[in-house]
Amino acid sequence: MSSFNKYKDKNDIHVDGKFHELGGFEEMVLHAKYQFHRYLEQVINDPHRPNPIESFRDPEIRKLLAAEGLIGLTQSQIFFKAQKYSQRLAEGEQPYSNKLHPPAQLSESTTNHPVSILLDSETGNWKPFPTVI
Repeated sequence: MSSFNKYKDKNDIHVDGKFHELGGFEEMVLHAKYQFHRYLEQVINDPHRPNPIESFRDPEIRKLLAAEGLIGLTQSQIFFKAQKYSQRLAEGEQPYSNKLHPPAQLSESTTNHPVSILLDSETGNWKPFPTVI
């Protein structure tokens, strides 16, 4: 018995409550949105850091980025957004992620042990040696 799949020929992904076409400008905006949130995390420590999303030059993608509120902002507007985002993170909200950029999962290694290094202060050379536990 075969079932009909009305989505088999679709090339899109459901992110943030909307369907976005993969392989085009919509997908680029999703990646840019993730990158913008990483940028906001950096702006807290460097308020004058330039917005990397402003480097897009294609008029169509710039229109989409502006609609998402990622470009065309003053540094004070960006810093205000960074403060609000940082405050939400401090209150326990998870960093922004989506299906293309899932949240990071940290797990303890069961095979590796801590490593210390010996550093030669004159040459800057170093070599690892196992830490005694």
